[in-house]
Order: sequence, then C-alpha cells, then structure tokens
Amino acid sequence: MRQDIYKRVSAIYKSHQSKPIDKSPEAIRLLEKINQEYERNGLALGEAERERFKAIKKELSLLAIDFSKRLNEENGGIWFTSEELKGVPEDVLSGLKKGEGENAGKLFLTFKYPGMPLTISNRPPD
Repeated sequence: MRQDIYKRVSAIYKSHQSKPIDKSPEAIRLLEKINQEYERNGLALGEAERERFKAIKKELSLLAIDFSKRLNEENGGIWFTSEELKGVPEDVLSGLKKGEGENAGKLFLTFKYPGMPLTISNRPPD
C-alpha cells in the first residue's frame, strides 16, 4: 500500500472528525473504512514499527502456506461404526472408505475436507 495516499486519506479523515465535510452516511462510512484499512496494513506506524509489521505479516504468510501444505499431505482419519454416523446422508456414507480386517463394518472419515467438516455439519442435533 502506498504511504502517500494514506497520508492524504488520513488528513481528510482527521479534518472530517473536527469539521464534517459531507453529511452523506455512505461517504462518511467509506472514508472510515478506507482509513481503517490503511491503518490495519501498518501505514499509521512509524518506519521501524512498519518494517517489523511487514516482517510479521510475511512470517504469518509463510506459516499459512506451510500449514496448507501439511494439511494437504495429511492422510489420517478416524474409523466410525454406522451407528456413530447415524443421521449422516446416505450419499455421503456411500463415498467413504469401507473397513477391512479389524475395521470391518466401519467407515473411514479423513481429516481433510470434505471428510470430517462435511459429515459433522450435516449431522442432526442430538
């Protein structure tokens, strides 16, 4: 985001606080939202704080990418009996992996979407 534009928006916003420029609620709300967005992106901070803010934002972005990568590589899940999945739509159940051996008669729900989140959200309240 551009510091020069933020300075102008901020000046208009501050002058509006002391003496309202426009009576239109839409214009006032837009000015507030734009100013708030610039401030949330660190432009109201000093130079040193802004650099720290950028570093933290970059680290968060890298962590989010790493999290998504690990989640996509996850192969785990939980075995459930048909009774435990009572109320889950039949079309969802038919798409689940069927158990063999010690898990015979059970169905496997993965930790990935749409496994767990989909079936839990479709489950009726107890």
